[in-house]
Amino acid sequence: MCIRDRYQRRVRGLCTLLSCYRIMPAKAAKTCMVVDIIPQGEDVELETLIEQIKTIARDGIEVGESSLEPLMFGAKKLVQLVIIEDDKISSDLVVELIQALGDVGVEIVAFNTA
Repeated sequence: MCIRDRYQRRVRGLCTLLSCYRIMPAKAAKTCMVVDIIPQGEDVELETLIEQIKTIARDGIEVGESSLEPLMFGAKKLVQLVIIEDDKISSDLVVELIQALGDVGVEIVAFNTA
């Protein structure tokens, strides 16, 4: 076997080895946020607000479960789960989108990065 054949064989072996270690694309980091949505006025309908919040879902924003919880003196607040992709969406944008839906105050209660 000549030097050229050994060299070609070695190159083929290295190419096979490198193909086993292909670079996989990195998964996008996701953040899970629990948001309290508190109505600022008496005319805010929380049931319709739940449906409106589902409309903010877009590329990078997933809207999860929601629940109504008592706040004080018979008033209720909406607790909403939102999952965002860190590379595409910021938490500030989500807060702004929710505030644009009506006369509500938004507070981030939990913020977990996965």
